[in-house]
Amino acid sequence: MNPARRGRILCAKVGMMGVLMISAGVLSGCWETDAYDQLYVRNESAFVVGVEYEWSSGERIPLLVSLEPDEEQRIAPPVDPDGDGVNDCTTGPLIVLHDGEEIQRFDPPVCYGEGLTLTVDGEQ
Repeated sequence: MNPARRGRILCAKVGMMGVLMISAGVLSGCWETDAYDQLYVRNESAFVVGVEYEWSSGERIPLLVSLEPDEEQRIAPPVDPDGDGVNDCTTGPLIVLHDGEEIQRFDPPVCYGEGLTLTVDGEQ
C-alpha cells in the first residue's frame, strides 16, 4: 500500500475516533442524573388517576395520564416559563385527577432531591 494512502486511512480513523468520543461525551452528558434527584407519585387510591402540573400562568400540563391503583411512576415537571428558571422545586401545584375532577393537590414548593414519593390517597 502506498504511504500517502496509508496516511489518509490513519487520519480518517483518528478523525472518526474523535467524533465518536465527542458524541459519546455529549450523549452521556444528557443522561447524567443522580438517582436521588427524582420525584415519584404512588397511587394508593382505589381508582385510576392522572396528574397535571399547573404553571404560574394557570396553564395545566399533563404529567401522567393514567396511574393505576398501587402503581408508582416517576414524574418530571417542566420548568415554569414564568418561574425562576431553576427546576429543583415546583412553582405550581401538582393536581391529581379522577374522571377529570380534582381529587388531591400537592401545593408548591414540592422539591426534588430526596427521592420523594407523593402518595395519592384521594383525600384533600
